[in-house]
Amino acid sequence: MFPVPAATDDSQRDFELPQREAAFFYGLFLRGHSAEELRRDIEVPPAVLAKWHREAEREPGLRSVFERIVEYRRHVLAIFEALVGYDARIHRCSNLSFLPSSSIFGSSTAFTASSSSAASNSFASSLISPH
Repeated sequence: MFPVPAATDDSQRDFELPQREAAFFYGLFLRGHSAEELRRDIEVPPAVLAKWHREAEREPGLRSVFERIVEYRRHVLAIFEALVGYDARIHRCSNLSFLPSSSIFGSSTAFTASSSSAASNSFASSLISPH
């Protein structure tokens, strides 16, 4: 069996900022990568979970490490899903336009969600900034 390195401050810090990793994946999404492919990259595959389970049975000290990794990956995925979902809602809203009748409003003014990009960026920043 391979020796397990002791948890250092750096390795513990890696698990403190899932927002940073979610932002990385969100950036890939914005550059055209498939959301489904990115989800698969973020998730821990079932085969890996089964392998980790077997390893944890042999080395009980690894169980907490594996649980921490899985928890972290699920957190990254949840943040990514929130960003992608919010982005999709914003794009749907920005594609809507309402053209009110001039008889009701006195002139033909068009309403569009032009500030949707700013709202999306603000929301994304709030999710990925550490609290």
